[in-house]
Amino acid sequence: MLDNPNSAGEISPDIALRDFPKLFFATMPRSGTWYSFFLFEFLDMALTGSTRVRQINEARIHLGTKIVKCHGHSIYPNFEQIYKGPYRSAWEDLNFYCNAFNSGHNVAEQAPEQFSPLQNDDLKIIYLYRNPLDQMVSAFHHNKGSLSEQHRTYLEPKSGERVPFSSVSEYLRQGGLEGYIKQFFSYHETRENPNLMMIKYENLVAEPCRMFEQMIEFVGFDTELEEHREAIENALTMAAPDRVRDIERKLGRALAQDQSDPNGSHLRGGQTGKWKNELSPVDIKFCLNELSRFDIPAESFIFE
Repeated sequence: MLDNPNSAGEISPDIALRDFPKLFFATMPRSGTWYSFFLFEFLDMALTGSTRVRQINEARIHLGTKIVKCHGHSIYPNFEQIYKGPYRSAWEDLNFYCNAFNSGHNVAEQAPEQFSPLQNDDLKIIYLYRNPLDQMVSAFHHNKGSLSEQHRTYLEPKSGERVPFSSVSEYLRQGGLEGYIKQFFSYHETRENPNLMMIKYENLVAEPCRMFEQMIEFVGFDTELEEHREAIENALTMAAPDRVRDIERKLGRALAQDQSDPNGSHLRGGQTGKWKNELSPVDIKFCLNELSRFDIPAESFIFE
């Protein structure tokens, strides 16, 4: 389960698991998952001198930043056991139309001593999310080219057959928004936890250096040391979208290996505000009304 980049025996996985801070890094799909992953990855490479670019795994030892981190799409770890509030039944009734929203939740069960807040009181959790309107637009267009039928289609209630999403509006109503709310709500309800940091994707795009520094400081990394500052600048440069696309071209595939087009990219530009051109006032009202059913205010998001 753990990927340890060290081959020189400088530190054993057992020592890292015992001594390094643990970070559960969760993202909403289409909200900077790979960008944030590479920020951490390139920072570690700059600090250790490693030249190996690793793929996203369930959990990873970072020798440079001295953390143990898992990174992926997930509800708040152990939310099912933790949450007893008034929306419990309504939340349980929500469904993920595909596995994209919660594929990483089992890490807390596989490695509870590291990644379960029920067993690790010091666990740090970072949640990166995008406003639901832009997320719907990005997910719809990305999933159109997905290799997974589950991602690009929904179960049509009358016929019982899987039907491709035909528009952003349909994606929003036939599973996209429901999955968004089910994941987001788990963090919204635990937002008072001092070990949880919620990061808006829009802020990360606008101020990548400031937001990345906040993230790594949250897990105890000293951003004031000169060698650390140089490494941070290097990571920000290497994780820029154009550089990541270069990595995809060299690999000859999209990062997540989930696109039917062999020349397709996992990155779609990252611009904010695309919802203004693709969603109608009726769509927007529907989205905000659904959020309000779970007492999630529009002020929770940045709509640009």
